[in-house]
Amino acid sequence: MHRGRLYLTAGVPSQGPPVPAGAVVVRPTGDIRGNGAYAAALIPKGTYLGDYTGELLDRAAFFQRYPDGVGDFAAAIDDEWTIDAAAAVGNTACFHPVHMNHSRGRANVRRFYARGQQRISFFTTRDVQPGEELLYDYGRAYWRGRADQELP
Repeated sequence: MHRGRLYLTAGVPSQGPPVPAGAVVVRPTGDIRGNGAYAAALIPKGTYLGDYTGELLDRAAFFQRYPDGVGDFAAAIDDEWTIDAAAAVGNTACFHPVHMNHSRGRANVRRFYARGQQRISFFTTRDVQPGEELLYDYGRAYWRGRADQELP
């Protein structure tokens, strides 16, 4: 329960072994998506990839910054709080969950929300092979107003 609403997260661990240093690299995807996060070594199922970190914005601050409601690198924790990771995008020398791209059908990563702690954590849902891109489903709300841009 959070603020009177029941939230369920199925099939995602709340903890797991951390991803080893150097096991994820950020590099160009070779398409319109720009950069992506790729496994440089085998990453086992259930591995903790990290938390989505950045500037914590309440609803008013988010809409002040993004009047049209579109923050490409912002992840909503709930209907009140959002984490804006735009500052981390340019640092491709270090992996951050902001570097992961979207796929609804090929996702190998899922989010775990710890709303009370204002945290979003990412875990692999299966073994990820070296060279494979780390992908997660951004969710339908992200694509509202930009569905024509969604890749499979």
